[in-house]
Parts: sequence; structure tokens; C-alpha cells
Amino acid sequence: MRKAHVLLHASVKEGWGLVVLEAASQGTPSVVYDTHGLSEVVQHGRTGIVVDDNSPQSLAREAIGLYKNQNLYREYQKNGISWVKSLRWKDVTKTSLSLLIQIYEKHNASHH
Repeated sequence: MRKAHVLLHASVKEGWGLVVLEAASQGTPSVVYDTHGLSEVVQHGRTGIVVDDNSPQSLAREAIGLYKNQNLYREYQKNGISWVKSLRWKDVTKTSLSLLIQIYEKHNASHH
């Protein structure tokens, strides 16, 4: 991942897009389709690009444009590394547990 210039991710259905975070942790920005899972993990205009039109042509155009703009490219590299470092399992588990409790309480309230 560290040797790649850009990660192109053309998935039309994605759960989370872990590979995008792995690439960002190595300073490799991503250009991705606008789909759930990818559009949440790529911070458009900060850590990578979410294309407007889910097509190979859009991926190629945006990737080439990003790579040619070295100032923006370096900014995305830096922002991606910082963003990945800010993610903590403790925070993820806390948020997930909170959501599960809300669902459980809502479910129980509707059955009483």
C-alpha cells in the first residue's frame, strides 16, 4: 500500500471499506465510487475523492487529476494518516454498544 500512488475502489456495495483506511494509514489517498461504506470512510476533499459518477472514466479522471496536483496529493496523504490515527477501537465499541442499547430499548418498549 505504501508504494501505491492512489487506491481506486470501484465497489458498488461495501460494508465499511477497510482497505481505504489501510491505504490511508500508509499515505495512499483513495478515489472511490459514491456508495455506502466508501463514501463514509473517505472524507471527500480531505482524505480522498468520492466520484460524482460511478464509472471507470470518473475514477481515472479524478485519480490522474489528484496525482498531477502534488500539493493536494500531499495534503490528502497527511490528512489520511492523521484521520486513521484518530480512530480508536475504544471509541468504536462505545458507539456500537450505545446503538445496540438504543435498539434493544426501542424493541422492548414496542412490545410492552
